[in-house]
Amino acid sequence: MIQERLVTLESAKKLKELDFNELCDTCNKSQNENAITFDLKGFHNTMKGVITRPTQCHVQRWLFKKGYFVSTSFAFKEFDKEVEDCDNAKMLFIIRPEIYKIEEVKPLLFSRTFMSESVDTVTGNTYTNEDVLEFAINYVLDEMIKNKNESKSNI
Repeated sequence: MIQERLVTLESAKKLKELDFNELCDTCNKSQNENAITFDLKGFHNTMKGVITRPTQCHVQRWLFKKGYFVSTSFAFKEFDKEVEDCDNAKMLFIIRPEIYKIEEVKPLLFSRTFMSESVDTVTGNTYTNEDVLEFAINYVLDEMIKNKNESKSNI
């Protein structure tokens, strides 16, 4: 059975701050400064002391509803420099985050804006697809929290 990766506890806390309240099966409950992870059906973030931990895919769908597209892709990095001749050089790729702010222009027709050129800093050779996706999710959550805090201070 394939199991989707859950977001980190850090991301889950940010989601709670952003009022993510969709049904999740995995949660963390704080007791005496310790986080206890448990799997039960049907938890929401509105429950006191409970932080729900959705899968990365679940968060991607939620972010899309909020106007963000978060994904990963392969991007060319360089040619393999350790080969003896150019004919045998392979193209080397990295996993790169794709982060866009989207808006619906017409029904099911969208416009997108690339959010940051600085996201390439995470795309070293040691990151998995899930690691890069977690970075991208966190990047957007941080932006959303910043925007939420700015709008509160303008009131």
